Amino acid sequence: MCPLNLLQQTSVLMILACATLGCGGGSDGRLPATGNVTFDGSPLTEGTVVFADENGGSAGVGIIKDGKFTLSETGNSTGIQPGTYKVSVNSWIVEPGGVDENDEIIDKGESRIPAKYNDPKTSGLTATVTADTQEFNFELTSK
Repeated sequence: MCPLNLLQQTSVLMILACATLGCGGGSDGRLPATGNVTFDGSPLTEGTVVFADENGGSAGVGIIKDGKFTLSETGNSTGIQPGTYKVSVNSWIVEPGGVDENDEIIDKGESRIPAKYNDPKTSGLTATVTADTQEFNFELTSK
């Protein structure tokens, strides 16, 4: 048996990786999920959207910029597994544990939106991700 050259070795490794990990993306079942968040009718300028699983753990997180977000399960994988999720939205002027203009620690932080949206148990927001439904719009109000 003759030894493989570098090009042949690389080809074999790529074939093995595809067979082991799957090629073409999406083989793990994640679906792209995007959306919009408004607050009192205007796009929420910044913040995060968290889709929580039935145990309250984070299943997907999206960074809000100018009212738009795209969900990711981890920093290097986009999309989220299909399912029904409770949703929370955070948008902080001063993060909890941050400091104010006098360098005083603010334990509770200062939110741009009502506190009820910060927790998936109290937000009243839900989302069901399916092959047919992957865009979500959340309309938050100050009332």
